Amino acid sequence: MRLLVAATVLAAAGAGAAQPSPLFAAALAGSDVFGEALNRRVPPGAPLLLILTNRHSQDGASRAGREMAWNLRDSGLRTVVRVDLRGLPGFLQGIARSRMQAAWRQSVHDYADAFRRAGREPPPESERTLSIVADPDGALAAREGLVRDAPQALGVVFDGDGTELARARLPGGRPELEQAIRQALGAR
Repeated sequence: MRLLVAATVLAAAGAGAAQPSPLFAAALAGSDVFGEALNRRVPPGAPLLLILTNRHSQDGASRAGREMAWNLRDSGLRTVVRVDLRGLPGFLQGIARSRMQAAWRQSVHDYADAFRRAGREPPPESERTLSIVADPDGALAAREGLVRDAPQALGVVFDGDGTELARARLPGGRPELEQAIRQALGAR
């Protein structure tokens, strides 16, 4: 896995003005659970962590995402979490969306709290570092090979140009994803 990450990072660094990955474009399509367009929440040039998860894998994926966000807090990393709701009846999807909104609020609060505990002021844009998307048909997760209702999550990191740097199952692949972002930032 480390060899794949290193090769991907080197290829991305030497590729010049590469086209953004189709997955990057799909990750930023649509709106978050509050109705704000994702392409307005992720500034151009910011590295992106995409997490594809479902209700059975969200705890491990959330923990990995929080750890990465804190470990890479000075990188400008943005995180988009797309929650696959395939198989969830329509009348329950509204409840799921409300829970995702509450989870977003709690995550942003916890992130700012971590800065304060470390004796630092939270960045003013900290509320914009995380976006959660309810994905009713799970099309993106299905396209990436995630099975409906299976306890699995996928993390994919992109550089600021939308080039895919690495992908790994979460929570176990978090270190490789962090390493890919650090290497890409060091190559600037």
